[in-house]
Amino acid sequence: MFLSNLKNKAKNIFFINKNGKLGYLYFFLAFLIFQEFSYLGYLIPPLGKAVFLLIVLGTIILTYVDQNLGLLVLIFEFLSGHGGHLFEWGISLRLALFLVVFGFWFIRKILDFEDTRRIYFSHQKTIKWFLPILIFYTFIFLAFVRGIANQHNFSLVLGDFINYSYWLLVFPLFEFFASENKYQKTFLNLAIGCILGISFLTLLVFFLFSFNLVQVHDIFYWWWRKVAISKATAMGNGFFRIVSPSHILVLPLFLLVISLFFKNSLKNKEHRKNCLYLGFCLSLPFLINFSRVYWLAFILGLALLSLRKPFLKNLKLGVLIFVLLILEFSFIHIIASQGTSFGLGFFTGRLATSFSPDEEVSALTRLRILPNLLKEISFSPFLGKGLGSEIKYFDPLLEESKTTYHIDWGFFEMWLELGVLGLLAFFLVIGEIIFLLWKIKKEYLFLGLFVGLVSFLFSSLTAPFVFHSVGVFYLSLLFVYVLSKNFSSSCHPSES
Repeated sequence: MFLSNLKNKAKNIFFINKNGKLGYLYFFLAFLIFQEFSYLGYLIPPLGKAVFLLIVLGTIILTYVDQNLGLLVLIFEFLSGHGGHLFEWGISLRLALFLVVFGFWFIRKILDFEDTRRIYFSHQKTIKWFLPILIFYTFIFLAFVRGIANQHNFSLVLGDFINYSYWLLVFPLFEFFASENKYQKTFLNLAIGCILGISFLTLLVFFLFSFNLVQVHDIFYWWWRKVAISKATAMGNGFFRIVSPSHILVLPLFLLVISLFFKNSLKNKEHRKNCLYLGFCLSLPFLINFSRVYWLAFILGLALLSLRKPFLKNLKLGVLIFVLLILEFSFIHIIASQGTSFGLGFFTGRLATSFSPDEEVSALTRLRILPNLLKEISFSPFLGKGLGSEIKYFDPLLEESKTTYHIDWGFFEMWLELGVLGLLAFFLVIGEIIFLLWKIKKEYLFLGLFVGLVSFLFSSLTAPFVFHSVGVFYLSLLFVYVLSKNFSSSCHPSES
């Protein structure tokens, strides 16, 4: 009786607005409260630990009552927790929630605790699609062992292994999406609420720094730097680049929303208006982050969207979106510089360094790392050197030799740690996602998801997105979505 009442109360919390029109606002509010309590917890450590304990205990109860409720809490943390360290007590909140949710799921499968629940991944037509991920995870485990055997920094080895371990979420996530349940609508509200939260928080932090309401190296800066694992970098004329791990999701989501504008079938004015609002919200962190690799990947994605028929109409729309983004950036820069600069010089100059990297310190550093990285790869090309690998390079700014863990060469870094066999296993997973996407090419989200994936992979050439916890979450979610769509089609061929 108690558990039944508890379950009903938990459902009422997650179904705040049953018609779905305002549900995302509650998650937006929850996003902001989450950030505020993290900051207060940084100022008052006992409070941070108390919140950590309450969230973990609450998630244990919710997951025991209903697996989907615990999974929603974990998804919320991924979308709003930046690097996953907003709350810590020995371990990060993200890892603690993962252990709770995946642990319950695994134990229930072992004990057959939910005998009325269908185990979709054991379906003969579906289990084969999980094999590439299991093969990839085998190489991850071998790289973990090699990292320890090669006496790499254990905290770095463990950190890499934890990030890769989030691939295991594909199993509970698949059950969530493959079965019809009311929580899927809640997931959509949660995602929209967190998108609004990411946009608002990025804009807020930007103005706090640009108008000198907070300073570099003050308390807020160190919370943003050490706890949110984010950056605030002065670029001149009052403009600050605000960077957060949550921005990893912005590029593919932005392109997904834009793709809906390219769809001739999207005639519903309300849907178009919603896409316009979401697109504007996603454009803010995209512009304020102003990562060169994001911009190059975005231009690639926009070009792919413009190639769709009718070509001329879509090309005009693509050019219009690009021009509007430049105008929006210029408007933001005018405000930040208090009317002294339109920011066009910064815009063109920063993009130009993508093609002349020796003119910019971070790009030059990356180039200095590359030869040593390739040399280290050649020592163990097949199985890799193991997780937690570091590279020595000559720092062009300090003019001295340094050792770094932040290699920033995406797939080369994966090759260094997992070996070429592990890298090929990863691309086998990516190939499978693309194949499953192609099988649902008539689905209205197909083009946006495909272009988002291509742009995400392109941006990962010089960034660690593919093995960052947020990047792994994105790929896992995409894999599960396309697999569940194919699974539904195979079960209900008449509806496909």
